[in-house]
Amino acid sequence: MTVQFEDVDSYQIVHHTKLVAYLERARVQFFRRIGFDITSKMYEMVLYTITMTFKKPARFLDNLTVSVKLKSTETFKCTFAYRILRNSDLIAKAETEIAFVDPETKKIVPLPENFTD
Repeated sequence: MTVQFEDVDSYQIVHHTKLVAYLERARVQFFRRIGFDITSKMYEMVLYTITMTFKKPARFLDNLTVSVKLKSTETFKCTFAYRILRNSDLIAKAETEIAFVDPETKKIVPLPENFTD
């Protein structure tokens, strides 16, 4: 993805909140690639935890690559690992834990059976 003007601050550096949005985009694309329905009314996916380490700044018009992989699954959550790169330069690395929630009760529920198919 190319860094847009709206993503940068007055120093032309990407604001950290935009990097988090890039992770979300990558995760959505990951689910699309594996054919997992993220629009199901049977559950909601919520961000449980996030950790991010910033290595170098990303700047206006940089072309970034965001890689995502499913690191692990547990009964009630899954962990994703991310790397944001500009060419071979590591911009940031991150991990998120995603939990599945019943839309009516708002309680955390086990991962859907078809999640890791």
